[in-house]
Amino acid sequence: MKEKKPDSRSRLVLFDIDGTLVNGGGLWGRAFLDSIRETCPSLEIPELSFGGRTDHWILRECLKNLDLDESAYAVKAELILSRYLELAHARSRQESEPALRVLPGVTSLLESLRCHASQIDLTLLTGNIRAGADLKLRLAALDHHFDMDLGVYGSDHWDRYELPAIAVRRAHEKYGRKYIGKEIVIIGDTIHDVLCGRSLGVRTIAVGTGSRVSQAELKSHQPDYYFPDLGQTEDVLQAILEER
Repeated sequence: MKEKKPDSRSRLVLFDIDGTLVNGGGLWGRAFLDSIRETCPSLEIPELSFGGRTDHWILRECLKNLDLDESAYAVKAELILSRYLELAHARSRQESEPALRVLPGVTSLLESLRCHASQIDLTLLTGNIRAGADLKLRLAALDHHFDMDLGVYGSDHWDRYELPAIAVRRAHEKYGRKYIGKEIVIIGDTIHDVLCGRSLGVRTIAVGTGSRVSQAELKSHQPDYYFPDLGQTEDVLQAILEER
């Protein structure tokens, strides 16, 4: 990829994946939990909400009763997450229905953003580990829209609230552009997407396509913009590119 000159972009746009770009039904969650059960058959798994969490946050909560130190956790996590991706990929090929459904308006919005490529760095901020994000977007045929190397993932930090700062640092290291404030745009379907960038004062766009998210609660956290879905292409584009 040709290196861009510093300050050649005015926006760092960070998309969540699950519930924002795609809906995977229950296949991915079941594969995740089944991989834990296979690796730790006697472990009692607590009921957890996956929404807005990183893979490692969920896994740490599931394994906390094992009282693992960081080294032991890393070994166990590698086994579980590798098996999770194996199960998910295998099951996605066996299902009669697509393993992932691209959500309304997503394809049109991403195509429109390509027309503004000189203005934005387009990538991801997701709780998925990098390999999981790669797999999901490849299966959904969306991977070509994003600079995947610029993205931030659940494998970068277990705490989602640490990810926006990593994204800014990564963009600076790669392209020499130091994004600040509303030049950073986070687009997601949970309160964690809205809140995780608040300390940086970023622009937040909430979308109401999450399957287990209270829309009233999502709005109550006062994102800069809220859309029921991403189908209002021109309005979403304006929200991303607006100068303020």
